[in-house]
Amino acid sequence: DANTGFGAGANAGVARALERGCDAVVLLNPDLRVDAPTVVALAEEVRRRPDTLVAPRITRPDGTPWFTGAVVDRAAGWTRNLPDLPEGERDAWLTGACLAVSATL
Repeated sequence: DANTGFGAGANAGVARALERGCDAVVLLNPDLRVDAPTVVALAEEVRRRPDTLVAPRITRPDGTPWFTGAVVDRAAGWTRNLPDLPEGERDAWLTGACLAVSATL
């Protein structure tokens, strides 16, 4: 009856998928365009490695990269697409625009 936001909607969808026996889920932003083989490949990857989150390279409509993997800059409090920070000051980051996860994780 109310729009609870993307995160709450994703959580509800994942809960329903798990109730129905799904062993992997792929979360997609509503404005993302992706083909079925890519979704299948993402799901297969988390089935092979169930302790891993997977996000694909994402491009803009003109083909330029939008997301190619990122790190969190803890000092600045933001993410950077290039891992140009010292090892002790960064954590791996994946975008939620397209994210695959296994049921066990």
